[in-house]
Amino acid sequence: MFLLTTQRLLILRGPDHHGKAELARHLAGGLPGKTVAIHFSDLCDRWIVQHAEDLTAESDLCYRLLKLTAISYLKDGYSVVVDAPYAEMHGSARIRTDDARDLARLSRTFRGIRATVVTLFGAALDGEAGALAAEMRRDHIDGEIVVEGEGGDVEQAAAQILERIETL
Repeated sequence: MFLLTTQRLLILRGPDHHGKAELARHLAGGLPGKTVAIHFSDLCDRWIVQHAEDLTAESDLCYRLLKLTAISYLKDGYSVVVDAPYAEMHGSARIRTDDARDLARLSRTFRGIRATVVTLFGAALDGEAGALAAEMRRDHIDGEIVVEGEGGDVEQAAAQILERIETL
């Protein structure tokens, strides 16, 4: 059980399709007080009906919206779990570590908010997803929690992550 009453920002990052959305909901459910889980795919895939030709510019817009949305919830006293890959694979692959760092830094401008980045890696990644994962491993974020592996019980994984952040 999560004992701290501190308002939290958890930033989940990692390659697409590795269970971040389900894990984000379980993490948000394990935090005390008002919580929200924000999924990057909602901002880009559900809100945008017709995509722009410039997918990089559109992705930049979605990450800005993600930051603004998360900060708005934090400002109103919610703990926030953000689920986003912080990497892109359309056109030229790039890691968006600066976006994760910026969100964590912005959250710290509010009194009493603790930010933690949780990076998820599947057991076996190959091709472009494997190259992105390798780059994310090299581009480590201070205080980051790295979770390795595939599958398993999501509730148990969430409990283990919450236990780890409790000691940070």
